Amino acid sequence: MTSERRAQVVTVDAASIAVMALAAVMVLDLGEGSRKTNDVESTESVRLTTPDSESAVDTTSTSTTTVPIGPPAAERRLSKLRTIAGDISPKSIVTSGTGHATAQNMMYTHTVTAYDADVNLGATIPDRVRLSDFGIPKEGEYQGAPVEAAFLHDGSAVYVSNYSMYGPGFREGDDECSPSDGVPPSYLYRIGTDDWKIDQVVPVGAVPRYVAVTPDDGRVLTTNRCSWDLTVSSTSDGRELASIDLGR
Repeated sequence: MTSERRAQVVTVDAASIAVMALAAVMVLDLGEGSRKTNDVESTESVRLTTPDSESAVDTTSTSTTTVPIGPPAAERRLSKLRTIAGDISPKSIVTSGTGHATAQNMMYTHTVTAYDADVNLGATIPDRVRLSDFGIPKEGEYQGAPVEAAFLHDGSAVYVSNYSMYGPGFREGDDECSPSDGVPPSYLYRIGTDDWKIDQVVPVGAVPRYVAVTPDDGRVLTTNRCSWDLTVSSTSDGRELASIDLGR
C-alpha cells in the first residue's frame, strides 16, 4: 500500500470513529433522561472503502439502546391520577406541547377553559364576541359553541372551532346535515395564550369540527360537517385561501 493510500484509509477511519462517537453520546444523553430503563448493548461492523481503491477498513462500534421496563403497551392499563372539576362540559381537550391545555365546552357552557402544565385553571374564556370588532359586518353580540381546537406549534395561540353560532341570522347546526339544509357558516376563534383573549375570528364553513395547523404555522385547516368541505385559512390575517369540496 502506498503512503497516499494509507493516508486515505486513516482519514476515512478517523471520520467514521468521530461519527460513531457522536452517535454514542447522543444515545447516552437520551438514555439519561429516561426512567426505569434497561440498557441493551449492540455491536455493528462497518466496511468502508476509499473512493479510488478497493482498500477497505473494518470498524466495529458498540452502542447502548434504552428500552422501557415492563410489559408492551398493548398490555398496559391507564389509571386515574386526578379529576378536573369546575363549570365545564368539555367536548375535547387539546394540549400544546408547551405547557398549555384547553377544554372546549361547547354550547352547554359557552366557554373555553385553559390550564397550565400542572392542570391548574388559568383562564375561562367566554365564547361571546362582537363580530363587527373583527371586520365582520354583523352588529351586536354573538355566541359560539367551542368544539375542537389546534395550537400553533410554538404554543402562542390556539384555534377553536365553533360548532354553531348563536345570534341574529344563525341557527344551531346538527350532526346529520348536508349543504342543502342551509345551515349558516360559522367561525374559528384564535385565542392568544399570553393573555387568553380572542384576537382573531376566522370565517369557515357550516358546522366546523376538526382543526389542524400546517407544520410551518402558515395555514389553519378546518373540516366543515354540514357544508362538506375543508376551509384553508391564513394564520397571519385569518382570510380564506381555499375551500376544498370533500363530498359526504
